[in-house]
Amino acid sequence: METIVEDILRWSPERIKELQGKRLREAVSRCFRGHPHYRKLMERQGITPDDIQTIDDLENFPVTTKADFVANPEAFRLQLDDLPVEDQALSRIIYTTGSTTGVPAPVYVTAADHYDYMLRSVRRRDFIDIRKGDLMVSLFPLTPYPMGAAGRAIAEASACGAALLETNPGHSGDLVSPHRRTAEIMELVLEHQPHILWGIPSYVLKFLKSVASTGQQLHRLRVVMVTGEGLSKAMEQNIRDAMTAVGAEDNNVVNRYGSTEQGSAMVECVPGSGFHDLAPDSVFMEVLDPETGKRCPDGVEGELAFTHLNRSGTTLLRFAVGDRAVLSHEPCPHCGRTGSARMVSGPFRSGDIVKVKGTLVNLAAMCDLVSKTPGVEDMQVIVEYKDGLDSLRIRVAPHESVSVDKDSFVDRVQRVVQKATSITPQIETVSMGDLIGAAAAGKLRRVIDQRKES
Repeated sequence: METIVEDILRWSPERIKELQGKRLREAVSRCFRGHPHYRKLMERQGITPDDIQTIDDLENFPVTTKADFVANPEAFRLQLDDLPVEDQALSRIIYTTGSTTGVPAPVYVTAADHYDYMLRSVRRRDFIDIRKGDLMVSLFPLTPYPMGAAGRAIAEASACGAALLETNPGHSGDLVSPHRRTAEIMELVLEHQPHILWGIPSYVLKFLKSVASTGQQLHRLRVVMVTGEGLSKAMEQNIRDAMTAVGAEDNNVVNRYGSTEQGSAMVECVPGSGFHDLAPDSVFMEVLDPETGKRCPDGVEGELAFTHLNRSGTTLLRFAVGDRAVLSHEPCPHCGRTGSARMVSGPFRSGDIVKVKGTLVNLAAMCDLVSKTPGVEDMQVIVEYKDGLDSLRIRVAPHESVSVDKDSFVDRVQRVVQKATSITPQIETVSMGDLIGAAAAGKLRRVIDQRKES
């Protein structure tokens, strides 16, 4: 597989599509010869590699769901002994979250997959201000099952010529471990004075506020990268304000979208531009009609899916990630790039559109509305049964400025939700610490439908 390091996002759409078609043919051929799941699927469906010659032909290929993958992740690992050693040697195993069994599913990464990620990291420097000689701090938790983002932080820093400091937040129960508490991490980070912080939004904000509370400064800090949670505009502004409060050189917040299974990241060139697909030569992105599996045209919302074009470890074709989004292939009005798709709306979880008291409610959109309400620092929506009926409870962490009249604050949040949904929610005010403290593995679930979990 030839390697392309140049900014192919400035190629013409036709040239990109030609390259994607070539790589898709190779990927489907490999899967037919040595992919346990897709070989059986293709035989069962009567599909041969000759049937999938172009990106357009991919519409005739069945959609893979997360449930398919989690049920038997070993069957999604490519197994061919005639590939180059880089495509067979295992570099690492990372794990997804959200398994129905409670045990995350492994994602196998070969040396070639690892190299590919590093090369895409170099390309991302046009979108993310990572400079040679920078010090990047990883605030991702140290978890029993290695997280994708935590491991990829090492790859990204080294590919860009930066150094990485791992801080190991989290805890391990009664085990003796290298985990550090926030106070220890603060001491370490203040001593090293990094240029970049990278972590889960809620924990990054907690960390920066802890630093600000001591009156000390991170005067070289200029970039915060966040991933792993949805980032509301209110949360983004809170992080920028916290960066200013610690004397940061700049307050650039980079929101990254991706998934452990995908093995890549989508990033905005400027806030509001839409997330650019930065690896169209490695991953093909599409939006599907969830009923038919057919591809939605630009501007039409559907289920986000991706296809690996040159993976040799865990390989996925038309994998529906569980998010809804809208794509555009028009030139970006901000940077002019033409060579890949942009996610111009979303993402939000497919399961976030639910019925509550007979009303169809977009919980993700409601979260965004509440987070923009003056005085709201962060929040969490819980759908539950109460007295035999559907009930909507919203846990809201008020900003420090909301200290005098909490009744009017609660009323304001309640009215926002009523106007948007015609449902009167129960509003519960909590501290930011309590909200973050309830996060699992450092991730705050902003939408919880307890009806599905009971």
